[in-house]
Amino acid sequence: MKRSIKFKFFLVMLFLGLIILGNVFTVVLITNSKKYDGLLINLGGRQRMLTQRISKNIFTINSNYNVENAIDELNASIILYENTLKGMLEGGKTLDGANKEIVLKKSELKNNYTELTILWENYKKHIENFLNSNDSESLKYIYENNNLLLKLSNDMTLELQEISDYKEKILLNGQILFLLLSIILIVLVYIYLSKSIVLPITVFKELFHRASNGELDIRFPYEKRKDEIGELSNELDNFFYKINTILNNIESYSKALFNGSNELKHGLDEIRESIDFLKMSIGSAGSAIEEMSQTGQSISENAKYTEERFHAIINLTSQGETIVNNVIRSIGNIKNTVIIGKKSVSELADKTDMISEILMVINDIASQTNLLALNAAIEAARAGEFGKGFEVVAEEVRKLAVKTTESTKEIQDMIKNIQHDTKNVINNMEKTDNEVEKGVKIVAETGTAFSNIVSNINDASNLVSGVAHSATEQSYATDDISKETDSIVNSVEENVFIINRNFKEIDNIVEISKDLEELIKLFKAGSRDLDKIRHKEVKEVKQKDYIVWKTELDTGVEMIDTEHLGLIKEINNLIANIESGKGKEVVLDTIQFLADYTDEHFSHEEELMRRENYPDLEIQLKAHKYFVDNIKEIQHTLRTSGIQPGMTVKIKKIIADWLVNHIFHMDKKIGEFLKQKYRR
Repeated sequence: MKRSIKFKFFLVMLFLGLIILGNVFTVVLITNSKKYDGLLINLGGRQRMLTQRISKNIFTINSNYNVENAIDELNASIILYENTLKGMLEGGKTLDGANKEIVLKKSELKNNYTELTILWENYKKHIENFLNSNDSESLKYIYENNNLLLKLSNDMTLELQEISDYKEKILLNGQILFLLLSIILIVLVYIYLSKSIVLPITVFKELFHRASNGELDIRFPYEKRKDEIGELSNELDNFFYKINTILNNIESYSKALFNGSNELKHGLDEIRESIDFLKMSIGSAGSAIEEMSQTGQSISENAKYTEERFHAIINLTSQGETIVNNVIRSIGNIKNTVIIGKKSVSELADKTDMISEILMVINDIASQTNLLALNAAIEAARAGEFGKGFEVVAEEVRKLAVKTTESTKEIQDMIKNIQHDTKNVINNMEKTDNEVEKGVKIVAETGTAFSNIVSNINDASNLVSGVAHSATEQSYATDDISKETDSIVNSVEENVFIINRNFKEIDNIVEISKDLEELIKLFKAGSRDLDKIRHKEVKEVKQKDYIVWKTELDTGVEMIDTEHLGLIKEINNLIANIESGKGKEVVLDTIQFLADYTDEHFSHEEELMRRENYPDLEIQLKAHKYFVDNIKEIQHTLRTSGIQPGMTVKIKKIIADWLVNHIFHMDKKIGEFLKQKYRR
């Protein structure tokens, strides 16, 4: 059956409480009784006084001095004495010393005081006889029994005093008894507590001291007890058994962690090499894409220029075609003129003048056509493969222009002959008519050639437009690919940075697993090895920087990069001071310097962004405020609570977020923005 310490304490406290309660009850009861006894003793004294007052009043009346007052006082004294005597013996009402009505309990007197009662009755009768008849015998009786009445009243008072003294003695003996019982109980409780509680606690203290020195293979010797000490002993045995089990598991896990960390490190090495190769490949592809983009832009610009030139040529050839059509119509008119000239030689001179002017126009057109054909051939040669067909057409046009020039010269010669020799006009009219037919045919062929030129030029212009459009689309596509490539390069650089940071964390994990294994061995080794390790000299190891600046962090803005280097230096100092156990004041000084440096850097950065009208200024301001608030929170925690566990982890998380999200994703955009702005 379980007998809990709590229940045992309850019994002890109950017993002690009963003793105290009995003591208090007895004291209160006897104190109240003594108070009542004091009242009775006072009333007994008053009874003695009343007997003397009655005798005095009798003597006063007998001497006939102030008889009325003496009679009134005598009657009042008789009534008060009689009521008090009755109340003291049998209980009843009477007056106290302040003339207040009180109720007396039945007397605890052992003597019934019958003699006093009989004497008082006779004494009162003789007083009445004396007052009524002035009986001398009654007066004599009063004189003779006055002392006896006083004596009997005094005996009652003395007995009341003895009763009160007896009660006081009982109270004193009770106090002594309760004191002895309390002392005995306290001694028993002390012995019980020393044996049942203090001794086990001392044993527990010794065992815990051994455990604090690394001896975890201990057992607590009170597992058979049926109270809380036994339960505590069993629970502590189970606790240390589980601690040993956990330590064994931790040892196994630390070894597995060490091996896994090394494997992970090797795997990350391979990933880093693959990423480096990917980075090189992407860099090469980016360069090729950049060259292709520039080439596409050049082709697009040349194609647009060629297209514009073709439109100019089309306009010129259209004009030439119109002129040729006019020439055809003019030659038709010449033919008609020749026919009419047969009838009217007088009109021949006027017509020949007109023909001469027309031939000059034709000659100009032929010259322009020759120049256009030459330009077209040059443009066709510049177009390469796309201009070969057009070059052939241009050559044919040039030949036709040459022929046209030659024909106009012949016509001019003929007109000159006509002008010089009008007399032979009629004879040579048939010949002229044939020549005119030739001219019509040649001009018709020239018109056909111009039509073919216009058609071919339109086709070539459409091809050039297609080339220009394709080159433009290709330029847009290569620009998009270039941007995506830059994004991939940034992501790769970010992954490289994260992997490098993970390398550092893995190294820390390896070191922690080694330290953990040493600590576990320490617990299993015992107290002597612990003392050796606790007091051995520890060589100082140079603190490694948590953050190492790499070129991937460069923004391209010298001022920002220089101040970033300063920030990282102060962050490394802060982490080093915390991890090396430096005092609170040293860490506070370091973080205060970091906070001041951060404010100065952010103000410089924000001033630069405002000056250059940077579009994402508001986003930067929010990011700066978030970082500053985190630094201030750490500063406040240090001031109020000191260096807390996990503070280094929190700082590292904030710094990693700042490096990856702020520098990689935000600050580097400032450099890109400024680079593009001043490139334009």
